[in-house]
Amino acid sequence: MNLTFEAVRKIVQQGQNVTDLKQKIDCNYTLQIVENYFPQSSKEKLDQLLCFRVSDGYAKMKALFFRTPNPDFVQLRETDPLVKYPLIKVTSFRILGRPVEGDDFPILILEFERLQILEKIIGQPMSFKSYVANGYQNPNGATSLDDYEFAGIDDLLFSNHKSQSIGYNQPKNTIQQNIQEIPNKQEDKPKQGIKISLSKTKFQKQQQADPPQTELVQQQQKAQVQKQSYDQMAQNQQFQQIQQNKNNQDQLNQQQNQKKQQLRVQIQPQQQQQQQQQQQQQQNNQFNNKIPNQRNNKNNPQIDFFPLYQINPSFQQPFRGRVVKVNEIKSYTTKNQKDGKMFGIQVIDEENLVSAMFFDSAAEKFHDYIVQGRCYIFSGVLVKPAKNLEQLQKIGCLPFDYTFDQNSQIIEIDDVPGIPLNTFNFVKLNSISQQKVGSIQDVVVVIKSSSGVKEFQQKNKDEKSTRIQLGVYDDSLQEIEITLYGHLAQQYPYQVGEIYMFKSLKINEYQGRKSLQNNYQTSIHFDKNQKEVKELQNWLQNFDGKLAEPVSKIKLISELINESNKCELDQNLKIYSDVRAQLVLVKNSGTLYYQSCTNCLKKVTTELDSYFCSSCNLTLKEPKYRYILNCKIADSSGNIWVSVGDQQANQLIDIPANLLKQLTDEGKEKEKNEALSKSAYKEFRFKLTSKLEEFNDVKRVKHAVQSITPISNADTQAILNQIEFYMKNI
Repeated sequence: MNLTFEAVRKIVQQGQNVTDLKQKIDCNYTLQIVENYFPQSSKEKLDQLLCFRVSDGYAKMKALFFRTPNPDFVQLRETDPLVKYPLIKVTSFRILGRPVEGDDFPILILEFERLQILEKIIGQPMSFKSYVANGYQNPNGATSLDDYEFAGIDDLLFSNHKSQSIGYNQPKNTIQQNIQEIPNKQEDKPKQGIKISLSKTKFQKQQQADPPQTELVQQQQKAQVQKQSYDQMAQNQQFQQIQQNKNNQDQLNQQQNQKKQQLRVQIQPQQQQQQQQQQQQQQNNQFNNKIPNQRNNKNNPQIDFFPLYQINPSFQQPFRGRVVKVNEIKSYTTKNQKDGKMFGIQVIDEENLVSAMFFDSAAEKFHDYIVQGRCYIFSGVLVKPAKNLEQLQKIGCLPFDYTFDQNSQIIEIDDVPGIPLNTFNFVKLNSISQQKVGSIQDVVVVIKSSSGVKEFQQKNKDEKSTRIQLGVYDDSLQEIEITLYGHLAQQYPYQVGEIYMFKSLKINEYQGRKSLQNNYQTSIHFDKNQKEVKELQNWLQNFDGKLAEPVSKIKLISELINESNKCELDQNLKIYSDVRAQLVLVKNSGTLYYQSCTNCLKKVTTELDSYFCSSCNLTLKEPKYRYILNCKIADSSGNIWVSVGDQQANQLIDIPANLLKQLTDEGKEKEKNEALSKSAYKEFRFKLTSKLEEFNDVKRVKHAVQSITPISNADTQAILNQIEFYMKNI
């Protein structure tokens, strides 16, 4: 009753050669149901199907069954994760969905036969995608029930139910002959390498349940079982002798520790304190010497581990994975005014990602030992239901909090090729402009420029931090700026022309231009073997160095009005817009300019023959006059009033504000109106900000001009070039 070796691989290959998805495929595969599978489908379809993942001991794939009244299968569907793992013999199936190269696809099992129900998974099957990436190899796989020890399984139980046959049409009555004997559960777990034989009582019960066989076959089976029993007795005696020697050694060590404890009690108080300090120093030295030894002897650690998806609060066992992110160690203060230190890591295995924390002594012990990108076996971790489930779901982590203490064990192992560097969902840079501000994105980019690492003073803090600003681009020919803060600014050299993978960058926007920056979730990776990196490297070899001009959508004024109405619902919302419009009118009545400080340019107050600036605490004889204009602009869809400051107003009016005041004081209205209307009906490109403001207890949306650019033939040609470029690259 062995599992069918490489059955999943054969099913995928059969599915790739099928032209008709409704075709029934006959087969003869023995598989094991290992976990539930919940497809994104309608409730009606889920009510008609049972969805699981099946395994051949090495790889697993998605399999759907028609609902059956069999209580064992109904109970499986209601249990997540599974606690029982049936063996089934599949005789026919159908492909559901077009196969994807390098990945599996769901199949509908039409006819199958349930053989036995196990309480452990045979082997440690990985996803088919990881199995392909690992060269169709799984060092922890198992092809038969006799291989369970190699996979670290030491406890197998079978139900007393007879094998049943369940088919798509009418159930079949089949007889399983010459079924191999299956190891029974032992009270003591065997040491790895010792095979378990079937006890006489179990063998007799199995004989009674099996169909009648010939006398010769029964005699051969009886002789084989007796021989296995003799071998088991000899191996058990050897195992007991080893265990007895170990117990004697433990007793001797315990006696020595008791003698040391008695001597320690006799030490005087002052000498006792010195002795404790020396012992603490020795322990620290011992730990510091222990870490390098673990790294030097990391080839074959004798620790059994489990996949991350099996680790939960009720099953806190060792697990293996790659560290994809190590945060900085930080200080914190509790409500009881106790100071401590902490840092976090993210660990990934072949399929899942988890987030773990270290506090106080554990943080100091492990922070310098754990290196991003390396593989470890973790044990002694405390697992609890997640407190911040929503945050973990955003970064794709399992819904549990993992906490290490100083007694936890972390052992570095050789690199595992089947474990990826991280889980990425890369987007092109030309799509960033369409994404929401604050959303998290992954990108793979080429470094174009670097500002170098610089120090700056953090707001509301006495500490200084570091940052670096990188100009980057990708094969979408779009350039964008990435700002990195803290230790990430110094993690890599970021040389021009190098390719980096950024995980979980946050989208920012300033004056209508979007950029990317790191946050506490961000990690950076440098791997030439990544598929996307290779594709970008090949593209870079033929790149001519010409990038697309920055894209900024030009809005109609009607679109701006509709979008700015959102500001009335959110007082903190600020909208950036580009419009191409004509200057229709400059309002020549009311306030055209204001009196400002010559130092800070803020408004001053009049005091008899002088002017006072409250910001600078200065008294001025003469102020500086600055424009503040109200202008109407219009395009084919509508018109709006905008506020224009001094710098932008000087582009519309040739004379400065103090000369306009002089014309007003002298009553030269004609010259004044000519100056204000000089740019009337000329077309400009206006960059605007729209925000809700309150004046005299009246709230209204104010549109302020940030910059004004005259429209020229070259500008029009640049727009046409952009249209032509994007039409070619659609």
